[in-house]
Amino acid sequence: MVLTYLLLLLSGLANGMMDTIKFHNRWPKSHFWGPDSWKNIYKEGNPMKGAKGFLSTSVFTFRYDGWHLCKFIMIESIMLALLLSCERCESLFSYFLVYLVYRSAFAIGFEITYK
Repeated sequence: MVLTYLLLLLSGLANGMMDTIKFHNRWPKSHFWGPDSWKNIYKEGNPMKGAKGFLSTSVFTFRYDGWHLCKFIMIESIMLALLLSCERCESLFSYFLVYLVYRSAFAIGFEITYK
């Protein structure tokens, strides 16, 4: 139970950091923590030139800028908190399957509204 609360706290901290990056620019010289750091996922910072690396605009965005790293931490913390409340999970494999279902539902919702 305590771990669930800690994971949700971590999620909230990450969410607050996302807003700090986007709206307060506390690190103006940083290419990783600045509000325009999302451009790091593209070649030369230009979306018209395509992705900078393998899956840099989807699965691995967290490697390229602070905002996406915090988003990754926020989402995964929530997913882990949900998994800890799974009453049907009895094995590592069942936890993995439930994680895939939760994460897929979240990703589908995002894709429907974002694109």
